[in-house]
Amino acid sequence: MAASSATSPSGPPATGSAPSTFVAELAETFRRQLGRALGCRIEADATSLAFVDHYLALARDERRPEILTLLAAGAGAHFAQVVAEELGAHVLDDRKDPRRIRVLLVHRCCHFSPVDLAYAAIVGEALDPADERHPAGHALDLAFHLPRSDGDGPSEAAWVEARLAELPPVPQDEYFGLTCRLETLSLICQLLAARDQADGRAPRTYTVTDYAEFLARSA
Repeated sequence: MAASSATSPSGPPATGSAPSTFVAELAETFRRQLGRALGCRIEADATSLAFVDHYLALARDERRPEILTLLAAGAGAHFAQVVAEELGAHVLDDRKDPRRIRVLLVHRCCHFSPVDLAYAAIVGEALDPADERHPAGHALDLAFHLPRSDGDGPSEAAWVEARLAELPPVPQDEYFGLTCRLETLSLICQLLAARDQADGRAPRTYTVTDYAEFLARSA
């Protein structure tokens, strides 16, 4: 996989291998398409996600997976760039399959599939693999993956799940939107940063190598 690195408002540039143009081209094509539809220029920032969610919702009745896959590829690539800009992330891809794009946060050990999240944002729900709208291949991965093992106490994943469960429920039409996804991801980072500070743990950054070792241990 090729990796691109991005800066974070709270840290120096993240280290990674030579950037790939695959995600950038998908995202730029999507922004031009969205800009033409809405009559405005779309940037890779958090503000854009409200426009993206509105645009994706217009395809809510689309049932052809090949059309949904194309739309999700561009929207997911755009979302990956927004997360990298807002939170700092490595963006990995294999230069062939948009669903294999992976976002790895720099300042937390958390990774996810932006294109699968965009697919769910279009249809407004988590699809069963048997649904005619589901894309070819593996089931949609809609999770923010955090470490699920810890030496002492609950894992980061379990601890975050418990904290999020304490919050008021979000309406489904908002829950699957990319705006809500970014807000949730930002909240996860804030919660874990506050816990680390309270426990006296120093901030750290995660490289692509760190993730490779983490995923190998989790396999």
